[in-house]
Amino acid sequence: MITYPQYRNCGGSLDEYEFGQLEPGVCRLIDSYIKNNIPYWKVRKLSEYDIDFSDIITMQVDFIAENGGKAALNGNSDFNIAAVTTKGFNYQMKGKQVPMFNNVPLSPMMVTELRDQLRQAGLLTMCL
Repeated sequence: MITYPQYRNCGGSLDEYEFGQLEPGVCRLIDSYIKNNIPYWKVRKLSEYDIDFSDIITMQVDFIAENGGKAALNGNSDFNIAAVTTKGFNYQMKGKQVPMFNNVPLSPMMVTELRDQLRQAGLLTMCL
């Protein structure tokens, strides 16, 4: 959906190989998130929405890279760890406020930006 030069222009920090490994999965994740959050009659191909996804994809690619990489896209992120126990040591984590979609962590900033873009494009509707 975006090229490596576009990704770098948006502030992306990964090398080209790692970007190439994560970008297709991130695009599928964003596409699925959109399909799940807009009315079915407004669903189109990701490339057909009148939205520039460059910043949104960049934010999510970097977030996924920092929180589990390809494993996170398969639902095995660092945010899924609730407790660690070893010989003589027990540590429990709680209170991580990271949005998840199908067990994949989403960048909070990406979610805000994406929802704003969808709203501006008239794709989100409010129900009373």
